[in-house]
Amino acid sequence: MMSKSSFLGSLKENSKRRLWVWVSSLLAFVLVHPLTLAMQLSQVHHEMDWLVKEYGLEMANEIIRSHFREMVIWMLGPSVMLMIFTVVFAVVNAVQGFSWLYNRKKIDFYMGMPVKRSKRFLVIWVNGILIYCIPYLLGILIGMLISAGNHGLDGGVVKVIFQALFVHLLLYLCVYHLAMLAVMLTGNIVITGMGFVVFCLYEWGVRRVDYVYRARFFRYFDVSSYSTNMRFSPFNMYSDIVNDQAGMMIQIKTVILMCIFAVVIGGISYFCYRKRPAESAGWAMVFSHTKPVIKILLVVPMALLMGDMVSNEVRYQPQQGMSGVWYVIFALALVVVLGSAVIQVIYEFDIKGALHKKGHIVISGILVALIFMGYRYDLLHYDSFVPDPDKVESIAFVPEQYESVDYRSTWINVKNGGIFREGSPSEYMNLHNTEDVC
Repeated sequence: MMSKSSFLGSLKENSKRRLWVWVSSLLAFVLVHPLTLAMQLSQVHHEMDWLVKEYGLEMANEIIRSHFREMVIWMLGPSVMLMIFTVVFAVVNAVQGFSWLYNRKKIDFYMGMPVKRSKRFLVIWVNGILIYCIPYLLGILIGMLISAGNHGLDGGVVKVIFQALFVHLLLYLCVYHLAMLAVMLTGNIVITGMGFVVFCLYEWGVRRVDYVYRARFFRYFDVSSYSTNMRFSPFNMYSDIVNDQAGMMIQIKTVILMCIFAVVIGGISYFCYRKRPAESAGWAMVFSHTKPVIKILLVVPMALLMGDMVSNEVRYQPQQGMSGVWYVIFALALVVVLGSAVIQVIYEFDIKGALHKKGHIVISGILVALIFMGYRYDLLHYDSFVPDPDKVESIAFVPEQYESVDYRSTWINVKNGGIFREGSPSEYMNLHNTEDVC
């Protein structure tokens, strides 16, 4: 007989309170996904008669088996459907599992039970993983049986399926912990949702600011070699792993990075859980000292992005003059003031909060001004940098106006003596007299 105070007993009790999540996960992985696979394989069967007429029975069977194999890999491997289910249940399990932190009565109830906070966290965390893993495994096994019955399963396919299982589990843990961190930092489900979205998009926003301001202010910025892809986004890392074009070393490094990401974010979430005040249920932000930091980190890139949008509208070209710059400055200042006011209103759930914490507006404004001037006057000397010739192995010469209408995407290929409309300078680094060029 299982003791109610045992860990397994605690898992069982927690599962009873999360029954609808269990049912939803089972329906998604055990019913919807295998059914979709069966329907896809059935559509391939319908092509059989036409293939027999065109290629004969033997060739038709070979084509069908090949199609079955491709379909099984597409559905049971790193498929879009499994990725969506993984992300959805990662967020749902994190929010639903710790949703009692939003309610003061529930907090009092749980805190009154003779259970350590660490054990309660572990029970909820483990249950959230089981709610995902068990239905996923059952669904994959059913899908493999369906595939074997249609001669679409072999050793190579099984390998891909279990590789995808590992990658999806990594994606789940990363998103699960990221959503959990959003829960631990907030006391309201709406703010939690907003926080999770910010976590997912913040790096993109910062990279986008850097890209558009480099392109606008730096004369020698090469837009073709700059990527705004997020390096620390679970979704981007997942894409790098499943991308067939990525090399093995890149995939291994990305797997390691995802493991580190999941462990670090999970550790921070647990730390915040242990430090979270019991009376914080219903608050916008749980920790007061994070409020100004988060506000400033949000307002600064928002203002700079708006400044670039206004620059496009007024055709502000810093290399051609100052025309339109005052509209840009006004837009930057306006977003700093309004953005800070709106976030403070959200923090306090009171419209009067818009007039509070004026010091945060000043700090945000100073940071925006410094960053804007840093790009405008090239304080880091980007355009004036000349590399040490001894450290340059090869070099390419690109026309000064290669971004204009006549020269866009045009590179000089020294080796073949021609100009090519496609490609990038890195493909044509064939000059070796680097000291003369520099």
